[in-house]
Amino acid sequence: MTNRLDIYGTAKDLERYKQRIGEDSEITPENKKAMLAFFDYCFSTGLSQVRVLILAQKLFYLSKQLKKDFKQATKEFVVLSKCVLFT
Repeated sequence: MTNRLDIYGTAKDLERYKQRIGEDSEITPENKKAMLAFFDYCFSTGLSQVRVLILAQKLFYLSKQLKKDFKQATKEFVVLSKCVLFT
């Protein structure tokens, strides 16, 4: 993460999403671990907090729709979800 001025509260929003992911009973434990590890990976590659927050929002709702581990997702489900979530 960079040391930029966070006038929009992005860091706080991102922490709130991480907390929501951890507390949500509809998200499988495997998906929770995968999402949090993915966010760490995103930061390690230099993505901004805003970009990681956007990904957190999308993955949060995708995992709630899926209701099973990401590893069990079918291509069809991801394509249909992409049309809904990423527009």
